[in-house]
Amino acid sequence: MKEYKELLGYVEIENTNYPFHFSSETFDLKVFPPTIDLWNEKKDSLFMNFGRLKPNKNNWIGTHQIEGTTAQGYHILFLVSDGNRNFNGFETFHVIWMVYHRNKSYDFSQINGLRFSGGDINLFYPAHRILKPKFTNRVDGLGYKELQISSKSEDYQSCGKYRAAPHIDAEIRINSFATLHFQNEKNPMDAESVLLVDFSCPVTIDTVIQTIHDLFLFFVFTCYRRNICFPKMDVYWFNSENKKDFDGSVFLSRKSTPESHNRVQDRIIGFDFWGKKMSRMLTAIKNKKLDFEHVCDDISSQRSYPHSRFILVLTEFEREFRNIYGNNYQRSAVFAETKKDVVAALDKLANEKTGRSKKQVKEFIKSIQNTDNSYSSRVKAALFDCIDIMRSFIEREYGKCSPSIIDGVSNRVGDLRNGFAHSRLDLKIKPIHLNDIVIIEMLTYAIRLKQYEKDPEKVHKALAKLFGILF
Repeated sequence: MKEYKELLGYVEIENTNYPFHFSSETFDLKVFPPTIDLWNEKKDSLFMNFGRLKPNKNNWIGTHQIEGTTAQGYHILFLVSDGNRNFNGFETFHVIWMVYHRNKSYDFSQINGLRFSGGDINLFYPAHRILKPKFTNRVDGLGYKELQISSKSEDYQSCGKYRAAPHIDAEIRINSFATLHFQNEKNPMDAESVLLVDFSCPVTIDTVIQTIHDLFLFFVFTCYRRNICFPKMDVYWFNSENKKDFDGSVFLSRKSTPESHNRVQDRIIGFDFWGKKMSRMLTAIKNKKLDFEHVCDDISSQRSYPHSRFILVLTEFEREFRNIYGNNYQRSAVFAETKKDVVAALDKLANEKTGRSKKQVKEFIKSIQNTDNSYSSRVKAALFDCIDIMRSFIEREYGKCSPSIIDGVSNRVGDLRNGFAHSRLDLKIKPIHLNDIVIIEMLTYAIRLKQYEKDPEKVHKALAKLFGILF
């Protein structure tokens, strides 16, 4: 469907139709009172309540949905923030997302699937490989007298299936198609990849938005940058002939400038690595097993390492280690059993306490449950566990890979982590710490990817490509 920079129409608020104006630049929805009487009523109500307004303490600003019809005849739905602005009775809402479609028989709570396309989809599943050029009758210095480009259609490739919501599966598939641009003299023929999501049953728009969020974070992970662009997101229903009708479009307020780095096509873990394993990664994302605060905005900023990035990278490794190896990794059976007995005894004690005493016992339980090996021992354990993946990266940073080198890396990052955690004033970042933090970044990826791919060489190649390392 066509994307509009501005939309006009009517929305329904409290059983009254209000004219609206929406701008895709600001993602603001401006609502206008339909009559002077209603305008005066809203304006007077604003000033009457002004003196009684109190800040809403310790609560997040909520959201609500507003439905309407555009001047083009589209049925439109906005999710807006409750923190609207009111200028003398004229209200402005910040839009978080919007979706619209033309067919009035379709329902926003009965969506069957969605489709993504755009630059990052093309990077993940390169589209130009389906174009086959044929050159004939070469003319020296001028090129060819005849150039033919053909395209052969392919079947959709499976990216697997994951549980997108309770009792709802999302099957992910991807494919490429040739496209013609008759008005583009410079590039009249091109190819584009599309990512298709089929739900196991009709879903609400909330499930669609959550799925978009999951896929966005997957691409953040597989590109190691935040500026992921999904410029075109279409939703579909099954029409009366039981065929997919991509009648709806979704737009998010979150917008990114497309990555412009000259090696952007290389800095990605693509479909050739993931295949059906992509769904397992989406499951981990859906279950909030990963955090993404350490990920940079774009490729260029990956070269910058302020203290804040050091902290976030070190924290994410610790989180991933616990997710994958557990809290008691390489601990003895006696330690694990003793820890279990202590926690059980404290649980019993907590049930006997009340008030502040009970709260303190619960805090002791939490501290004991989080007791495990030191940060340096976790780094050391992960490096040895992933040594077939990490060996050449360690050699690149330190000249060789040996137990003493691994001990040095582990001890230094352990000291860094403890220094940041305890706000040590004498903590100094040394040049070798930059080598260390690069290894921790790659190791964090290695321990995750190793769960999905048992061939260390494939994981090694994926990391080398993602981090732009040439051997």
